[in-house]
Amino acid sequence: MSDTPARFRSLCVWCSDPVDIRPGRGGYREVAGWEPLRHGGGGNTVKLPVRTGRYAHATCLEVERTRPKGWEQLSMEDL
Repeated sequence: MSDTPARFRSLCVWCSDPVDIRPGRGGYREVAGWEPLRHGGGGNTVKLPVRTGRYAHATCLEVERTRPKGWEQLSMEDL
């Protein structure tokens, strides 16, 4: 990561390690928006997305996604 220019680095919201935020480098950007109400949910058609300025590693997101049910989940307001 030391070879990554500072303007392309941000801290991961989960592990606090640097994330390379250039496209195709394994980072994810958090967005908020509006999704249609439909059976089965689905967020692949988010309308009016807003970038929150938060980034994460793909591996950190996978760990969070696979946590056992029942762990305390924070809302956006808690962060």
